[in-house]
Amino acid sequence: MDAVLHDTPDHVACARSLGPLLAAAADEIERNRELPGSIVSTLIDNGMFRLLQPCSLGGAELDPMTYIRVVEEIASHDASTGWCVEQANGCSMIAAFLDPEVAQEIFGPPDGIVAWGPVGPADLTVVPGGYRLSGAWNFASGSHHASWLGAHVVTQGPDGGALQRTDGGGILRTLLFPKSRATMTDIWRVVGLRGTGSDRYSVTDLFIPERYTVLRDPEITPRQPGRLYCFSSSSLYACGVAAVALGIARGMVSD
Repeated sequence: MDAVLHDTPDHVACARSLGPLLAAAADEIERNRELPGSIVSTLIDNGMFRLLQPCSLGGAELDPMTYIRVVEEIASHDASTGWCVEQANGCSMIAAFLDPEVAQEIFGPPDGIVAWGPVGPADLTVVPGGYRLSGAWNFASGSHHASWLGAHVVTQGPDGGALQRTDGGGILRTLLFPKSRATMTDIWRVVGLRGTGSDRYSVTDLFIPERYTVLRDPEITPRQPGRLYCFSSSSLYACGVAAVALGIARGMVSD
């Protein structure tokens, strides 16, 4: 056990060490409304987009408390970077529910980063082998440096009505596709978190194979065995968003 603990990277200390670099880039991030390539590369090299990915994919599979401490530390130096890290890691939890080969294809490369926005107007048609998707989604935080995008679509029953979970919420299907297959639209001209590049994306009649999709139902068992994936991605998103807010507040106090 001592050997295992000794070899485990200290992600909080790593995030803290990036502080001066992030603070120095803050004005550029704000001005250009995106993370510069050098910052993205540094975050990749230090595993900051793999905090919640399964160990089997080379991820850290951090426990939630350690994860939020990392996000808070990053956000205390630059809010947009903290938000991008939190959003990308929230998206990456889908890896635990994908076919392992698909998860490796998407998240295996160093720049395997997914971005997506909330449910938007969409038309999803079931076809042999998968789906045909048309629609548009906003608020894709981190889309400028993402390599894949995801679309959340409300699933429908045979009668055309939305399928619901036992708690009354809608059941979503998340469909993943390379960013190169989508049309991006610059809409993120805002006051706060300007550097997140939270733009709009759209697709028209895009075929997506079944295995590149996940049904977002609590009854679905993750393919990865780690305890982390007993938490819902919504729970980890909530923790991450709170950590960004706390990091911003801590940065303000320090300044």
